[in-house]
Amino acid sequence: MQPPARNALARAQQSAAHLELRDSYMLDDPEFLAWQQGKRLDPADRSSWWGGWHDAVSAATARGVVVRRVRIVSEPISDYVRYQYDCTSCTATPRRRRRPRRGA
Repeated sequence: MQPPARNALARAQQSAAHLELRDSYMLDDPEFLAWQQGKRLDPADRSSWWGGWHDAVSAATARGVVVRRVRIVSEPISDYVRYQYDCTSCTATPRRRRRPRRGA
């Protein structure tokens, strides 16, 4: 069974939006902890980090679906938000925006 967001994205015909409101999710995530120690994703080695969500976004954009992602963040920006932004900089979502919480 696919997560609900992936099911919705698979059914999207014209556009999809991903809105994130939290400043952090799992601060004990091993990938976040590794990022804090300097590990970065290698865009040339997608097989080492490319997951199901990225495949779903790629499939949707290949069908012509416009995928947008907006992240509402507190300022100053937390390390976790920096981590998320670093990770999404080399993903399939072509339209990403980061908005300060006070101006959203």
